[in-house]
Amino acid sequence: MNWDTFAGVYFIAAAVLIGASQIVFQRILREVNGKSPADQKISSWWAAMRFGVVLQRHSTLFPRSKKRTLLWSFAIAGFSLFILVLTHYLGSGR
Repeated sequence: MNWDTFAGVYFIAAAVLIGASQIVFQRILREVNGKSPADQKISSWWAAMRFGVVLQRHSTLFPRSKKRTLLWSFAIAGFSLFILVLTHYLGSGR
């Protein structure tokens, strides 16, 4: 692949942002599991499948938390940057 100078940097930045959103999600999951009874804890292996449930419980247990906003900010910025780089690369006719 013949990437221009900044495409690699943008791709790495997108990966870092998406990774940061995953780290925030794992922290949210730990908070939810910390306040949940044993029979309602969500395994980290299945947490991605129950993404909405985790965020809904978190908003109920921690209504003033800004972690959900941080999670969405990182995820949207990362995926948008990834799509931008991919579109630029595919549209450049290389």
